[in-house]
Amino acid sequence: MNDPNNPSPKHPFQTFPIPLHQFEAAIQADQRVLGMLYTGSLGRGTADRFSDLDMEVWVTDAAYAETETTMQEILSSLGATQFLYSRGAGDSAYYTAFLGTGWQPIDLAVHRQTEERPLPPSAQVRIIKDTTQHLERMLAEASAQTV
Repeated sequence: MNDPNNPSPKHPFQTFPIPLHQFEAAIQADQRVLGMLYTGSLGRGTADRFSDLDMEVWVTDAAYAETETTMQEILSSLGATQFLYSRGAGDSAYYTAFLGTGWQPIDLAVHRQTEERPLPPSAQVRIIKDTTQHLERMLAEASAQTV
């Protein structure tokens, strides 16, 4: 799979414009984040410097109660927020942001810890954190349904 921070001769592409290793380490350390995955081109391993960042995060109920603060803190580890707007609510909150000096586009879905939703087949996502195996279970169900 392409790693946007470590291009290889087998998978040539231009480096993703945001350093993801630091962000992923922050996600791993954040106790409020129970699960996180990339979707879109980053999940498929085809991201390049023109790609947006599509991600979904499952958080504790306490963190979801303060979704706006949680989301801003998660995004801050990627860079300064230039522009941000939200869409929808309920068991999931959706945000579009532009971060850093290059105005990198980010689409972020923040879900309650118990939110069950259809996930694309496992080849189209990249799990970064799954402390409760909730994401693995949803992916297994999605794979079983596509057979």
